[in-house]
Amino acid sequence: MKKLLLGLGLALLAWLLALGPLSRTAAAARLLTLQEAVRLALEHDPETKNAKRSIQIAETKRSQARRRYLPKLDIGLTNSPQVDYFGQPVINKMLWNSFVAMDQPLYAGGTIRNSVKLAESEIRRQGYEYAIYYQRTTTEATRAYFQTLSTQGTVDQYEALQKQSEEEVREAETRFKSGLVSRFDLLEAANRLLDTQQKLSRARADHQAATASLRKILGLEGDEYLRLVDEMPIADITPEFDLLVGEAMTKRPELLYVTEDVKYNQLRTDIERGKQKPQFSLVAAHEWQSPQVFESNKNFYIMLKASYSWENTTLSYQESRQQIYPNAYAFPRYPGSPPLATYYFSVRTLKYSLFDNSSNKVELEKARSDRELAHDRWRQEQLGLSAELKAVLAQKQESSARINLAKKQIGMSEEMVAISRQKYRTGLATVADVLKARAALAEANINLINARRDFAIALVQLHRMLGRNLFPLESSP
Repeated sequence: MKKLLLGLGLALLAWLLALGPLSRTAAAARLLTLQEAVRLALEHDPETKNAKRSIQIAETKRSQARRRYLPKLDIGLTNSPQVDYFGQPVINKMLWNSFVAMDQPLYAGGTIRNSVKLAESEIRRQGYEYAIYYQRTTTEATRAYFQTLSTQGTVDQYEALQKQSEEEVREAETRFKSGLVSRFDLLEAANRLLDTQQKLSRARADHQAATASLRKILGLEGDEYLRLVDEMPIADITPEFDLLVGEAMTKRPELLYVTEDVKYNQLRTDIERGKQKPQFSLVAAHEWQSPQVFESNKNFYIMLKASYSWENTTLSYQESRQQIYPNAYAFPRYPGSPPLATYYFSVRTLKYSLFDNSSNKVELEKARSDRELAHDRWRQEQLGLSAELKAVLAQKQESSARINLAKKQIGMSEEMVAISRQKYRTGLATVADVLKARAALAEANINLINARRDFAIALVQLHRMLGRNLFPLESSP
């Protein structure tokens, strides 16, 4: 009866082993390098793409701000009835009224100059923001890449361990039939094999989840199996701490952004202050009034405009020099009439507007508040830089130490496997001892894989803090 139960148990175990590793996909695997993964992530990340478009928008704003230096041109054309001496329209006579006017700003409280500087500051600020998203996306993609790569390596280790354990169990089964090992040893070996299969199942689930996360970051659709290249194309960083701090202060995009943000909001404040200063502009116009377009009865005038606003009140002044039409009302002219004289006159207008909603007090206070916020962020970024850099360096050193320890552990585990295998052949150890040594070797390899993953992630984070790009891609700013 015991032999029957043992036979059934071994048959069940053989059936489980026949299932083998889970089938990954019938389609060919796609080989993916780290640089290709970063490129795909940058192409599909919406924030990075939008930040790049924002630079173009900021450049357009600069062009618009520069145009404010140029005069504004207005051209008008109307066709209306001619009027008589009493101002009544003459129905059967039509006149063309046309004009060309130029409005040139003379002084606008510095708002034009500061608007150009503001647009240039926004271009730099958007460039730093693009660099932030660029490096953030690169870091996220690299982190997901090495996370997936570590789970992929874990699966490989457990698959290799399962294959070796299957061979050991088959050999133990043969030795059990020959009476060389006990039934307890065989059952213990089979139990360790099942434990390896459970770990392999969990490792495959972790790998599937990590791959799904990576596919999302890279913007890959479908279910094509990804096989990542086990590589480390990132240069190590070893300068002294003070040198790294100095480099981060001058190149880190987050710090450069908040620095530029302080200047940007200071310019906004200056522009709002400039709106409270007097505004001057010069207007020159040329007019025509005749039955034919742009003919006869010409009039030219120059006008100076000035205004000053405070709170919700505006004081404005206009002065213009114009000429009177010689025959504005089309008096009948007879042969021998003396030539018409041209007269000039000046028009002065002084206007005081109450409660005209011209106050920019809210905009000024908002600009000041944003300036103070930007300054506080700049101080916070500077204060946290040293501590954050120390933490990343500590993580890098810790993972580097784990790599060295894992390598030593692998060497000892390989020797333990060889010794236990030799003892097993001479009857001094059980098959469970061999499987235990092999499991220890697999765990040591997994520890090395995880340590390398953590070292790579820390190194990528360090590159980001120093403002360095991992790859010189064309899309980099």
